[in-house]
Amino acid sequence: MIWDICSSCFFRIRFFSFKRILFKKRLIKIERTPFLKRKRPINRKKTKKTKGKKPADFNPSANVVMTGHHKLVQRLLRMLSKLTFNSKKNTELSVNNNGIPVLNMCLEAFPKIARILEVVLVICSNWVFVNDPNKIKVRNHCGKSIISAINTHHSDLRVYKNAIRAIGNMSLIDENVLWLTKHHAVKAITRHMNQ
Repeated sequence: MIWDICSSCFFRIRFFSFKRILFKKRLIKIERTPFLKRKRPINRKKTKKTKGKKPADFNPSANVVMTGHHKLVQRLLRMLSKLTFNSKKNTELSVNNNGIPVLNMCLEAFPKIARILEVVLVICSNWVFVNDPNKIKVRNHCGKSIISAINTHHSDLRVYKNAIRAIGNMSLIDENVLWLTKHHAVKAITRHMNQ
């Protein structure tokens, strides 16, 4: 046992001295890593810094940093989305237990957080797809918030697509088509289509 400890220490000393010799002679460049990890050469290339003007519509407040609270809300909403996806029973339980007003509260409480809006819009489009009464309930509670999400986050492709998907699923009822045209949903979609 003593011999094993001594031999491993001797091996380490020899290995590190060999590494130092190579490093001093500049034969190879090695990152300082813990013992017996993979050695990778150091990449010393300098990258060019981009110099350019910021776009005219640049808004630094648009890039909102997600705090721990925002991430928690996003994860809970994702969990709800996964529980209710392709499950009529779970969707009905969520809708019957004030799920749609809660989604609207999330849309109104976090209007600048695109990732939260994205998950809420996914849930809305999934719940609307299940049955016709859900289409009317989601329209009544979340319709205006969905249209405002299109207007504010039209540059974010994921939010834009999910909002269009939710509106498309809601529009399978004639009553909702009239409501959406009255509240300028088509105008909001087409205005930002080519941006």
